[in-house]
Amino acid sequence: MDNPGIEREGAPTGGVTFSLSREVVVRSLPSSATAESTHALRSHIVARHMQEGRRGLAICETENSGATFVAVNLAISLADSGVRTLLIDTNIREPELEGFIQPSQAIPGLSDAIEQLDVPIGFALHTVLPNLTLLYAGAPRDSSLELLGSARFAKIIDLCMREFDFTIAATAPSNRFADGRRVASVLKHALIVARKDVTFTQDVNVLVQELISDQVSVIGTVFKSF
Repeated sequence: MDNPGIEREGAPTGGVTFSLSREVVVRSLPSSATAESTHALRSHIVARHMQEGRRGLAICETENSGATFVAVNLAISLADSGVRTLLIDTNIREPELEGFIQPSQAIPGLSDAIEQLDVPIGFALHTVLPNLTLLYAGAPRDSSLELLGSARFAKIIDLCMREFDFTIAATAPSNRFADGRRVASVLKHALIVARKDVTFTQDVNVLVQELISDQVSVIGTVFKSF
């Protein structure tokens, strides 16, 4: 039976600890310009996105632009402001979230939750900070697009967006894979990350047009200078 229920009874959370890397700048460098810009982005999303009833956002990028960096720091900033936030790593091909919020041992993630139809999604959810819950990507899978394209994935996202105040999904580079477009099409809204001297303007323009063609609302672009 396809049961993406969010019940957490029996979830293997016991004994797992989590540590933050220095790339989590809202904690490691709270007075930095990067942390301040993250909080400003949070305020914009709360005022112009969440207050309109929108409960999810895909963070999209072209290669090496820093989508996971933005997603992690934004998620923690939201959680620190009292928003019950879920952060999902949907980059099943090359997971990155573990490099920012590091679990003390291997734990199940999104790929496992999609494939194990008889296991509630709560089995893979881990609350790591007040108001912040994570869903790691799980073990890398070459069948990423098939998993993200499944009805099971769409049901999981729908359930999570109803359970949490806000759901953020970090995605794989959209100029290499179609995965990010699929994720954004499920969440309906996307934020694009660009990086100085790395991201090509033409790639961003192509990504915007692709997302619009998928009926995704692009709420803006974050420009990283480092």
